[in-house]
Amino acid sequence: MKKYFLLLMSFVLLNSPSIAQGVPNSAYINLEKYWFYRYRLVNDFMKIGENCGESIPAQDRNAYPPNALSRIEWGDATIDLGNYISMLATEHRMLSNNVDTKNLLFRSSSIL
Repeated sequence: MKKYFLLLMSFVLLNSPSIAQGVPNSAYINLEKYWFYRYRLVNDFMKIGENCGESIPAQDRNAYPPNALSRIEWGDATIDLGNYISMLATEHRMLSNNVDTKNLLFRSSSIL
């Protein structure tokens, strides 16, 4: 009986939502998160431009403490570039109703 009780309790505890997942996020909080992560992607993980090797998202970035060298790595960027293109397409669709998208179209054309 004790064995079944422990099994049932472990099942209930492991399948219950955690505190982070249980808190409902508002649309405004999710929008803030999106723009923060987009800012980090564009400024910390890539260089936007039309030259060779530009506008490709980096796979890894290791920022060391101040006064030390930082490292950024690019690998075979096929999957990362596909994810970035899908992100740009989604962003264009979401912003096309309300905002001028010239900058977004430049970024899209620079990766193709």
